[in-house]
Amino acid sequence: ILQGFNDPNTPGVSHVAGLVNNGLLLNGTDEYVDVSNANPYMPTALNQDFSVSCYFRTFGSYGPLFSMRHSTLDNPLVDFTIGADGVVDLPGRVCMIVRDDPGSIGYTNSGITVNDGRWHNLIITRAGANWTMYIDGVKRAGLNGVAAGEVTLDWLALGTSLRWLNTD
Repeated sequence: ILQGFNDPNTPGVSHVAGLVNNGLLLNGTDEYVDVSNANPYMPTALNQDFSVSCYFRTFGSYGPLFSMRHSTLDNPLVDFTIGADGVVDLPGRVCMIVRDDPGSIGYTNSGITVNDGRWHNLIITRAGANWTMYIDGVKRAGLNGVAAGEVTLDWLALGTSLRWLNTD
């Protein structure tokens, strides 16, 4: 559980009733959450297993959901977006792109659209070199044998990729 999660980066972000407790209403253009002290949440070791879970609701065809990046290194990344991941363009689908420090990369997508305005549960797991994407409890995609190395990360954001934001 993220500490300080109720402190969104951009003024004007609203807290709204979510599927479980409260959620954040982000406008899809310039509102996001920057977890400034992200080190306690970062899975960085070689073959370290971890899971990321979130609930989201959108009508949009594109937009970032969750991003873990490094502030100065290009290779390490763990990004989950709606519609595009920098490699493919799939409006309305959850896209996942992962890359470890040495540059082993993998990307996949949910195979279904999720921009229907309903709440969806997204879970991403990494077990060694195997990544799995679940949406609403159903396995939708997997990657095997990629991004198993160390992943040096120090930025964590919801609703944006801080790497894109700080380089544009």
